[in-house]
Amino acid sequence: MRWLLPLLTVLLLTGCGPDFWAFESIQNTNHPRSTLVLVWFADSPVDGAEALEVTIDEVGLVRDDNSVEVISATPQTFDLLSLRNGLRAKIAEAEVPGGAYRAVRVTLRESGPQGPRIRTGGTWDALPFASAGANPIEVPYPFGTAERVEIHIDFNARLSVVDSPNGPVMNPNLGAVDSETSGEIAGMVRDAAGMPVAGAIVVVRQGLQEMRSTTTLLDGTYRLPWLATGTYSVEVSGPAGPLVSVPDVPVTTGGAENVVLTLP
Repeated sequence: MRWLLPLLTVLLLTGCGPDFWAFESIQNTNHPRSTLVLVWFADSPVDGAEALEVTIDEVGLVRDDNSVEVISATPQTFDLLSLRNGLRAKIAEAEVPGGAYRAVRVTLRESGPQGPRIRTGGTWDALPFASAGANPIEVPYPFGTAERVEIHIDFNARLSVVDSPNGPVMNPNLGAVDSETSGEIAGMVRDAAGMPVAGAIVVVRQGLQEMRSTTTLLDGTYRLPWLATGTYSVEVSGPAGPLVSVPDVPVTTGGAENVVLTLP
C-alpha cells in the first residue's frame, strides 16, 4: 500500500552552496509500517557558467530486490546554479511502505527543450549525455524504516559538465550524505588587504577527491553544509590550481567549522 502526498512548493532560491538533493524520511505514527519521504535539491558552481538547467522527470527509491518505489513523477526544471550556499528546493513528498531500500534513483530529461543545457556568455547550449546508459542515475544510500532519516543527494555540477571534442557534455556526478550525522564548513575569502572577495570558488576535498564546492557571496562569505563527518582540505580554486588551501579541517556531527581563506 502506498500513499502519495501532494507535491510541496519548490523553493527556487538564489545563492551558492552545495550541489545536492536531500531526502528526509520520518516514521508516520498513523501508519507505523510506512515512511514519509521528502526530497530536496541544490547544486554547486560551474566555472564560467551563468546557468545550468536540468529537468527531473522522476524520483524513486530502489528496494533491495531492485524494485522501485516512485515518489515523484512530475517533471520539474531547475537552474542548478541558483541553489548554492545551503539553499535548496523541495521536489517531492510521499509516504512509502516501510522496508529496506538501497538507493535513490533520479531520472533526468536527456534531450529536447527541457534537456540539460548550459548558459555561458548569454548563450544557451545543449548538454547531451556523455554516454548511453547514464540515466536514470542510482545514488547508493541504504536505509530502512526509522523514526527519522535525512539524506542529501549531491549533484556536483563542476564534475558533471565535462569537455568533449564536440563541446561540453553531461556526465552526472551524484553522491549522498546522511544529514543527521553531517556537519558544515563556512567562512570567508578575503584578499591580501583583508577585503572580502566575491565570486571566489571554494572547494572542499578529501585527499585528491573533490567533495563539494560553492562560490562566495558579495560579502565574501561562503557556506558548505551537509558534509559527511571526516577531515577535509578547503581551498580557493584558480585556473591553474588552488590559490590558497587550508588542510586538516575536521567536520563533526552537528559541528560548524569556520575557515577564513586569505588570497596571496
